[in-house]
Amino acid sequence: MGRIRRLACLVAVACCAASTPAVADGAAPAALLVAAAKDGIVLVEPASGRIARLLVAGGRDPALSPDGGRLVFGIFDGANQQLWVSDIDGTHRQQLTTGSSFDNSPEWSPDGAQVAFCHATIVNRFQQQEISVINADGTGERGVPGTAPGCGPSWSPDSQLLAYTAGDGTHVTDLDGRYNELVLADGYNPDWSPDGGTIAVAAGGSSDSDVTVLDVSSRQHTTITEFEGYHRTWLEPVWSADGGSLYTGVLTESFPDSRGMTSSGYGIEHRAADGTRDDAFWADQLESPSVGGGPAYLRDSLAPAPVAATATATINGIDIAASPQPEADAAGILVRYAVGDVPPATPSDGLPAGRSVDGRLSLRRLLADTTYAVSMFPLDWSGNAGPRTSLTARTPHEVATTLVMSGVPQFIFYGRTIDVRGRLVREDTGAPVVGAPISLFGHLRNQPDRLLATLTTDADGVVTSRRLPSGGSRYTLRYDGSDPLQSSAQNAITNVRTVVTARLSTASALRGSPATVAVQLRPAMPNTKVFVDQWVSNSSRRRFTAVTGATGRVTVRLDTARRGAFTVQASTYGDALRTYGDTGRVPFRVR
Repeated sequence: MGRIRRLACLVAVACCAASTPAVADGAAPAALLVAAAKDGIVLVEPASGRIARLLVAGGRDPALSPDGGRLVFGIFDGANQQLWVSDIDGTHRQQLTTGSSFDNSPEWSPDGAQVAFCHATIVNRFQQQEISVINADGTGERGVPGTAPGCGPSWSPDSQLLAYTAGDGTHVTDLDGRYNELVLADGYNPDWSPDGGTIAVAAGGSSDSDVTVLDVSSRQHTTITEFEGYHRTWLEPVWSADGGSLYTGVLTESFPDSRGMTSSGYGIEHRAADGTRDDAFWADQLESPSVGGGPAYLRDSLAPAPVAATATATINGIDIAASPQPEADAAGILVRYAVGDVPPATPSDGLPAGRSVDGRLSLRRLLADTTYAVSMFPLDWSGNAGPRTSLTARTPHEVATTLVMSGVPQFIFYGRTIDVRGRLVREDTGAPVVGAPISLFGHLRNQPDRLLATLTTDADGVVTSRRLPSGGSRYTLRYDGSDPLQSSAQNAITNVRTVVTARLSTASALRGSPATVAVQLRPAMPNTKVFVDQWVSNSSRRRFTAVTGATGRVTVRLDTARRGAFTVQASTYGDALRTYGDTGRVPFRVR
């Protein structure tokens, strides 16, 4: 599955905008299919899979607009990738995103007004990514809260929700991050159907990955692909405009030949919604399918029925739970609220609390000891809202707090200090808690906690303490609370890397003459294995193993039997620190 995880953030396709299967009057735009090829983005014949022509040389991650008239795609910019928009033929090109990021997996909203994408950046040598949304004209770029480390977004038919891939599977979220739900574990590359009732995902199955269709309301899911061949991995399911079929990216690997060798390649296949394969279609060496155009759907004008609901007050919040909706095209609820006992009358009144597919939602950061009136409006995938259900609830007088710790890196080299920093705020208003006592605890692995310091928050609710970690150190900041403020705590672990230095006896030696490298560990770790690697151009590697003496030092003899320009690197895996250290690559030449 490792290969699949690396491919999990490939682009999903834009779906059409609406729900009921009635075709609008008048000529519909032609159904179009594009894909990524070796040379760029190509137009593909939807019936056969043959390449019609090249649209954007060097383009990647294509996504067609719902009407088939525009294209969004990625272009490499050094180590970065930015998104661009153009007409379907690649003309009238305009840059959509900028900056030091790798923006990928774009998807148009069904109303054509916005593009969702995976925004990936490098922070401290680690990739961080989240779902971002930008207006189609390049304005208003913003991240969707709570989606890190998400990728592969797909819009709901009403342009109000996003399905996306996270580390644990497929999630559904609203654009404000107030609602976020895991709908299918281990599912990735979701694509929301045009009628809103199902989401097609790639998921683990009898082969490396299958196409699974998830029912949004019931959470039941059905696998529609089958194992055939040595490895056949389905990666990118994409609904057709009418919801009757799917185009699916496929990674194939053959059976081993007489020499045990296998061959692999990409392709796109076409299947009916029930999984029946269209043998007339095969797009060879193409990936990242995307569709646009085709018959449009008329919107349902019938408002959904009202729902029964409960509102339960919690500290700084209210939990909403609505009954299941009877309509086949049910799309969850929209929640609005107001301070006091007068509920919002329409879906645009009051304050936004979020949108939920499963009828459950939690309002957070509410004032303590306050009455709130909440209105719940049932929705369908055509965008209709039904009559409200209104309730009131009063929050308790207690106030939750949040203590956020920073300044504790995952790894640090031996002998370096860190600044453990914490900030205490009220969850209802976000205001800092000033003059609060904060306890700093620390411990080493397999040892009990001990109090290191008692600190007091400043005017910004902040405390800071400089520490010198050793081994695997866990630090805990704790606030014990003071009525009405509730207690809170957070902890973090930093692991200390061994410092390894390597000094050559000579940087250049005659063939056959002695040459050594002296390796020193800090801290001085006696009886610890040290590994010295000597190689040429990342090949012909030799590894020498030695054990340090009482001072953490050892001298290793290098190989001078053949001429060449070598690289030497020393490393260790220290039991005392439960982590590793290594030197940089040191040049060494044998003449």
